[in-house]
Amino acid sequence: MNVVTYMVIVANVLVLRKKPLLLFKALLAFLLIGEVTHFSMDYAIYALKNKDLAWEIRYIYGFFDTAFLTWMAIAYGNYPSPKKKALLAAATSGGIWILFLILHYLGILEFQVAWMESIANIILTLLFGFGIITRVEIPETPLVSGINFILVGFLIYLFSTIVIFGIQGTSIREEVYGFIHGALHILRDVFFLLAFYVEFFGAGRVLARIDK
Repeated sequence: MNVVTYMVIVANVLVLRKKPLLLFKALLAFLLIGEVTHFSMDYAIYALKNKDLAWEIRYIYGFFDTAFLTWMAIAYGNYPSPKKKALLAAATSGGIWILFLILHYLGILEFQVAWMESIANIILTLLFGFGIITRVEIPETPLVSGINFILVGFLIYLFSTIVIFGIQGTSIREEVYGFIHGALHILRDVFFLLAFYVEFFGAGRVLARIDK
C-alpha cells in the first residue's frame, strides 16, 4: 500500500464522519478489499510459495472489482433510473464472471483473466466516460464536485490499464509495468483525495442531494 492510498483511506473516514454518504461508504469498502487482496496475494506468493493460490485470489477479486465498478459507473453517471439499472448491470457482469469461473473449475475452459479484465475494462471505460460527459452537460451540476473527481479517477485508471494490457507480453511492459502501475494508482488516489476535499469542505453539495 503506498502512502497516498493511506491518505485516501483516512480522508474517506473523515468524510464519512461528517457526511455518511453511500458513495464514500462503498468507495472505502472497495479500497480496503483491494488492499486486503493485494496483501493476500503477496502472502500466498512470498510466504506460502503458492502462485496458484495467488491467482485464485485474483480471480475472485476480479468478480468483485467488475461488479462494483459497473454499479458505480451507472449509479452515479447520468443514466435514467440509475440505481435500478446499476444493480441489474452489476449482477449481470458479476454473473458472467462467476459463470466463467465455474467453467474454469469444471475444466471446461481455461480462465484467461487478462482477457476478461481487458474486456471488462473497455466496457467500464465506456460506461464511466459516458456518465461523466452527460453529467457535465447538466447546467445545474457543478463541474467541481466529489462525484466527478471519483468518476474521473476511475476513468483514467481504467483507460490506462487497457493500454498496459495492450502491450502485454512485450519487453516494454516487463520493464515499465511496476512503475506505470504504481503511478496510475497514485494518480487515481489523488483524484479521490480531491473528491474528499470538496465533500469535506462543503463544495460537493450536489452529491448529498442524490446519494440517498
